[in-house]
Amino acid sequence: MTNRTALNMLMVFAPLAWVALLVFTHFVPPQAVQAYVTFFVLLSVALTSTLSPLAYFISLRNLFVAIVSLGIIIVIEVLSLGRK
Repeated sequence: MTNRTALNMLMVFAPLAWVALLVFTHFVPPQAVQAYVTFFVLLSVALTSTLSPLAYFISLRNLFVAIVSLGIIIVIEVLSLGRK
């Protein structure tokens, strides 16, 4: 798969991921751990598919690493706040 094909797939997949996240947050209340896990999986897919083409076009690979690190920090914070 070439870079161009992958970027085109991500640009098509990004709005679908955001719609899936929106529909999930509308219909599923955040009461169980599975709902939180699903939310963060959908959020990470949506952010990755949105920001990866931007990072590629800007040629800032460090942006992707920073976003992944930020996502990990957010997940850890939410999980630690959920245990209190």
